[in-house]
Order: sequence, then structure tokens, then C-alpha cells
Amino acid sequence: MIKKPYSKVRIHVGNRIRIFRKLARFTQKDLGKKLDMSFQQLQKYERGEDRINIDLLWKFSQFFNVSIVSFFEDLDASEPQLFDLNMFTDKKYTKNVFRMVEAYCRLNDKTRESLCKLIESLTEE
Repeated sequence: MIKKPYSKVRIHVGNRIRIFRKLARFTQKDLGKKLDMSFQQLQKYERGEDRINIDLLWKFSQFFNVSIVSFFEDLDASEPQLFDLNMFTDKKYTKNVFRMVEAYCRLNDKTRESLCKLIESLTEE
């Protein structure tokens, strides 16, 4: 059976939930207990497999103390609407990405800007 690609919005929101969860240092199991859902269900939300209704999105925003808008920031409307889920689930990349995000959040604004410019210059080569 061929898997249908998940919507870009669901994947983006799911990635934001995963980032907020990891920054709060919760496992899927621990967060699932706090929000009264199984870790398997949380996993489906994080992967973009299942849709998140607005009530649950509100619950996530209250738990992480972020605005609902923060789940949609950096969502580029000009990009194609569907992505292959495998682009977002490769474990060899995600562990390092979360380590970098955590470290990035501890930097001051000037250092963050410098780091972004450095990374952009490296990708241009």
C-alpha cells in the first residue's frame, strides 16, 4: 500500500509540538500522561499523521505557554502543500537538530544572528 503524503501544515504543526516538548524536556510518554493521551497518539500528532483539532491545539499552547500562532510561524505558503513524511523522521538528523535548537535558544540575540549568517554562508558553498 502506498502511503499518502501528509499535509504540510500538519507536519509543520507536529514538528513545532515536538520542538516545544523537547525544549520542555518531556518524553512523549510523560507529555501524553499530562495531556491525557497515549504516547502513540502524541507520536501521530508530532509526525503529522493525525489532524489536531483546535481544542487540542489550544491545550498544547496553554501547556507550553506559547501562543497558537507559534505553531504556524515560518510556515511558507508559497511552498508545495504536500511533503513526504520521511523527510522529517530520519533519526540520524533529528537528534542533532534538537541539540542545536536547545543550544541556539541559550544564545543571546547578537550571537544568534551571527550563527545564522555563518550557517547560511556554509550552505551557499
